Amino acid sequence: VLINIAIVCHEQSLEMAIAQFFQKKKALIAKEEERILLHFIENALKNQQTSVVYEITDRLTSCELSPYFTLQLNCYRIWACLLEKNWQKAEELFHLYPIEMLSQEQTLLHFLYGCWLYAIEGKEIAHIHFSGVLEVSYPRTWTLGSHFLEGKIGNQSDWFEKAFLWEKRQLYQQLSLFYHCTGDLE
Repeated sequence: VLINIAIVCHEQSLEMAIAQFFQKKKALIAKEEERILLHFIENALKNQQTSVVYEITDRLTSCELSPYFTLQLNCYRIWACLLEKNWQKAEELFHLYPIEMLSQEQTLLHFLYGCWLYAIEGKEIAHIHFSGVLEVSYPRTWTLGSHFLEGKIGNQSDWFEKAFLWEKRQLYQQLSLFYHCTGDLE
């Protein structure tokens, strides 16, 4: 049933798929339902439909969510805020987490926080933040943007030759967000 809803997202419309998903009131979101919701949100962000991100997350406020899923949702809400250049709303969401968590590259928030820092505090502060990433041959997907900006991976690197296409897409999406935040349209 969930796969059929995911197909509706691509064959008809994202809005129709969301409506089908939320036809029944939900108190608890199962793991497979989390994945489909994240799929919807990722599609919305690719198309810069930030209102869809907020619609989905608002509908989940009355549901019991796992802590990790809540973190993922907040990351996507922050991503939407950064796309809108709504720095204040992004800051409010960042304040839900301790600064130690925002500074750890192991968290999903690290790159997003660096984008926000660049827009608010400037290039030097963002560089200090991004420079904290450890040198590894194959970085985690959510740290690709940080590694690229610090020159640890790039078009000529061993990583780029061996990376999967979906990893390259993730890097592109992260860099697209970063340069959007910095105002660098090229």
